[in-house]
Amino acid sequence: MKSKVLRNMTCFAAGLLLVLLSQPVHAERTYTLDADFDEGTLVNVNHDAPNNGQLQLDVTTSPELPSMQTARSGSRITPPTT
Repeated sequence: MKSKVLRNMTCFAAGLLLVLLSQPVHAERTYTLDADFDEGTLVNVNHDAPNNGQLQLDVTTSPELPSMQTARSGSRITPPTT
């Protein structure tokens, strides 16, 4: 009985190790080119001419981000104070 449990644990550990070792390793990356910026989602920034190769804030105002509600004691929900 002990040998069967030990064999099952060994197989599980070997499988887990195989899964962990097969995960891709992420390298650090520096985004410096317009093509790099285009791979992501730009929110309130751009890289338009004449300042190509750098991010800059948009001149136009954008709508506010959605507000956050927090739960307090009981059943009241109130906005956080800032």
